[in-house]
Amino acid sequence: MLLAAVVAGLGTGRPRSDFALPVVRTHTSDYVIYYDSRAAPSVAEAAVDLRDYVARATGASLPIVSAAQAPPPPFIALGDTRESRNAGVTIDGMPPDAFVIAPRGQNVFIAGPDTGKGERLESGGTSSGTANGVYAFLERYVDVRWLMPGDAGSDVPRRPGVLVPAVDVREAPAFASRRVPYMQNDNAAVAEWSRRQRLGYSLALNHGHNWQVIGPELFEAHPDWFAASNGHRPKPGTRYKLETTNPALVEAFAAKAIEAFRRDPNLRSFSLSPSDGSGGWSDSAESAAWYDKDPQGALSVTPLILKFYNDVAWIVGRQFPDRLLCGYVYAQYLYPPSAGMPPMEPNVCLVVAPNIDYGYQLFRPAVRQDFAALLKAWGHAARTTAYYDLPSQLVQTSSAPMPASASILGFAFSTAASSGMKGVYVYGVPDWGYGAATNYVEARLAWSPHADAYALVAEFYERAYGPASGVLMKQVNDRLEGALEQFYLSHPKANYNLTPDMLREVYARSYPDLERSYTLALERSSEPAARSRLEMFGRNLILLRWNLRRENLIPDAPSPLAHTDVELLRLLDEWATDLATAPETRAAARARLKG
Repeated sequence: MLLAAVVAGLGTGRPRSDFALPVVRTHTSDYVIYYDSRAAPSVAEAAVDLRDYVARATGASLPIVSAAQAPPPPFIALGDTRESRNAGVTIDGMPPDAFVIAPRGQNVFIAGPDTGKGERLESGGTSSGTANGVYAFLERYVDVRWLMPGDAGSDVPRRPGVLVPAVDVREAPAFASRRVPYMQNDNAAVAEWSRRQRLGYSLALNHGHNWQVIGPELFEAHPDWFAASNGHRPKPGTRYKLETTNPALVEAFAAKAIEAFRRDPNLRSFSLSPSDGSGGWSDSAESAAWYDKDPQGALSVTPLILKFYNDVAWIVGRQFPDRLLCGYVYAQYLYPPSAGMPPMEPNVCLVVAPNIDYGYQLFRPAVRQDFAALLKAWGHAARTTAYYDLPSQLVQTSSAPMPASASILGFAFSTAASSGMKGVYVYGVPDWGYGAATNYVEARLAWSPHADAYALVAEFYERAYGPASGVLMKQVNDRLEGALEQFYLSHPKANYNLTPDMLREVYARSYPDLERSYTLALERSSEPAARSRLEMFGRNLILLRWNLRRENLIPDAPSPLAHTDVELLRLLDEWATDLATAPETRAAARARLKG
């Protein structure tokens, strides 16, 4: 009777918001999951996830039907189908990766733009709109959260039913490119987690350091293509610079891009970014004429680099006007030219990498102010701009837990979105034992950068470890965040490297509290998946304790986390396929053990 009343109330027009479809009721369902047999692989993959997670949550098994036409109602239809269009659910005008969840009559339609197997958009990426809608459906109506990779990383509360409000939900990502690299992305479980978090890119941006395409073997024939230094041109080393004012060099670089585009029609962008490292810029009269000063009075080569980007882009644009030439805004070419921003060629994509904030430097008010001004200045300097950063990470192999800083991440992502950036490339954490919170918050903000980062951090800890243990683990996060903030405020030269001072002043001082909170959280945990996630964090603490003891930074007090060198070697073998510790972390520990 309830279902009949709902259907009668909905009719065939736009659904009324005071009704809801009982897709699952008292652990049973009459619904099937339907998608067209010609649908994209991402749709078929999402259908399996929809079936499996609804079953895990409710016990109800929804059959999957893949056919040329839909079965009789009721069904959940995935993708742009004849049935969805007949029901007035259209994806026309939707941006890539966007979706709509639309109840109509007894049925639920989830659809968005989808690229097929091997297909690419004109912008070089792919679109998984329908799959994104499925994962939003599972989050909204089934209360699923993907906290970490793997089965233990999913939080799926048991529930008797699933009600879908009879109101359309439409979402589109704020960024066309949403990438969180350096979190063991090649691991299949991480790739699966990323897909469920709606990471991906419809806009393909290649922006790595790339001046090595003009190889050092060309030096003998073309020494004038390489940077001058004090009146001569030294042979190129490992991170050499180029003579970017040389028209022949510009032509040669442009030819490399043109060759790459001809070789691969799917390649939609090519990097112009200089080799990494400060210094080594050509001091020829032609290059020096483009030198500038940054706001601190230091050398800035921004005008020189922007000229190079424009010069190459102009040549390439004559043959491939629809392809992008990506170049970093970074280091000694981070600050805008003092004489004002030049007009950029329409095919230039500027990728802003504000290295002034790497690590946790956004704890400093002056850096935060500088960061906001930089992103605002660069955000509309070119037709396409993107944001590259590591604002809440440390370069380290000591397994020192790095907190998820809501104040930093919320500020950084929202500023990038407000500045008009079309893509984000923000480093994740490879050690999932402690880094899962940061990875989770970054993935969520990549889709919705103005979301409440504080709420996301709190949600992670409660959902990952349970209400009681989650409070204790969030206290661990908050204690470390506060200690790091004080460290950065009192050490003005601290950057993104974990230094001996930081290890001593932050981690050695905090360690007794960290271990105490973790041990108590483990004692209070009884739910198997939450306990498994806690034990992942414990593996990080085992390595941190061992590293602190090795440096004599903490006393050799009795501890459940204490292990001998022989025991640690055995554990490292056991953790070889474990995401809790990164391969680099384990390799560093082995090297120290041998040393």
